[in-house]
Amino acid sequence: MDTYNYLLFIHICWYIIGLYWLVNAWNTKQTVRKQNPALRWAYVLALVISFELLYSPSQSIAWLRIQILPQNDISGIIGCSMCALGILFAIWARYTLGQNWSGNVTLKAGHELIRSGPYSIVRHPIYTGALLAILGSACVTGELKGFIAVLVCFLGFLHKLRMEEDFMMAEFPDQYPDYRMKVKMLIPFIF
Repeated sequence: MDTYNYLLFIHICWYIIGLYWLVNAWNTKQTVRKQNPALRWAYVLALVISFELLYSPSQSIAWLRIQILPQNDISGIIGCSMCALGILFAIWARYTLGQNWSGNVTLKAGHELIRSGPYSIVRHPIYTGALLAILGSACVTGELKGFIAVLVCFLGFLHKLRMEEDFMMAEFPDQYPDYRMKVKMLIPFIF
């Protein structure tokens, strides 16, 4: 297969998660507390930069296009597999979170501490899945800019999940510390 087909598969994966998010965005509980809107821009900007790096067809900065991985069937299959698994993991997490989900850092009316499904593997499985999918996308292109996109996205998610952790510690002061001790933040058994 050629790189075009692998990239097409990657794009389809991202469209699937985008559609899933869009369809389910309206089925959430009422928000009772949310982050300062100004703080949201840091991680939104990180996501925009990441996707710009990954998918911009023409980068005027030549060193961003340095080939780190070869574009071949091995990197294509591995990258597509990582992307698909990441997308599926994020969708599973979003489904498990149900009406407690929000695109912003919020607390919902009757907010629940979800510890089942992917939340028994990592505390922030949506971000884990998205990072795996972005890493898979970077493997398919093989260019330096894709791996920089992973790093930028990771830093944006780290900023956001720290705010989420603060909200959860305040809302669940008896349960969340124990959950934090037992379940890693983003990478099972590691981090």
